[in-house]
Amino acid sequence: MNNLGLMLLAAAGAGGGPTNPDFAGGEGTEGNPYRVANATQLDNIRHYGGAHFELIADIDLVAAGITNWEPIRADFVLDGRGHKITNFNSDGTNSDRHAGFSDATTHSIEIRRLAIYGGAAGIVVSSARYCGYLCVGAYNSPNFVLEDCLAVGKYTTGGDRGTAILGIANQPTTVLRRCVAICEMVDGPGRGGGVYYDFSSTQTVENCFFDSDLRGDSDSDGGIPKTSAELTNQATYTGFDFVNTWQMGASYAELRVA
Repeated sequence: MNNLGLMLLAAAGAGGGPTNPDFAGGEGTEGNPYRVANATQLDNIRHYGGAHFELIADIDLVAAGITNWEPIRADFVLDGRGHKITNFNSDGTNSDRHAGFSDATTHSIEIRRLAIYGGAAGIVVSSARYCGYLCVGAYNSPNFVLEDCLAVGKYTTGGDRGTAILGIANQPTTVLRRCVAICEMVDGPGRGGGVYYDFSSTQTVENCFFDSDLRGDSDSDGGIPKTSAELTNQATYTGFDFVNTWQMGASYAELRVA
């Protein structure tokens, strides 16, 4: 039996139920989430609204033939378990021209312990559109949570409303904790902040940092600006768990695989 067969058998046995062929195991519940092992399974999240998921491997999108990611518009909970999505590109050529991994507009989305590394293009939108590596936006979202997430890459905003992590949010049900953006804003300055855009005092935002040298400004409305040098220092990352969740890389904090 090959490695994939062993993985499927082990996953089914651990969950005690039938294996969904769209995933590498699990049942989509909080206690037994669907296991995501490759790009096809990652894309399948959009078809299972309301389910729970976890990554069990790093995923290279370009290697899998996905060169332009369409944001996931569904209710879901995803635990990246410290894994990476690499070569991520999203150019906003979808119906609403927004770009990013997910779109929580009117949807309930929770993402934890996930790192997204941009590809050659990264994320690209035209003027007056929103972008964010983790999420296009949480506008009118009933529940949106990002915790312990990392975005590395570049983004082109059309000079307006572009951010590295989350495009826009307007509800008190939005929570961001311990997120890091190591991202170059190609055509700034724009109205977007280094981590997120358009937050008010009703949202919960704690210990989110961005590289102000790469971004090209210190727009602290969108997170806490830190220089590239400061981000090499573990002491910069207030409130981060460097035992279980994070570890220091050569230039910035990186997620630790669970």
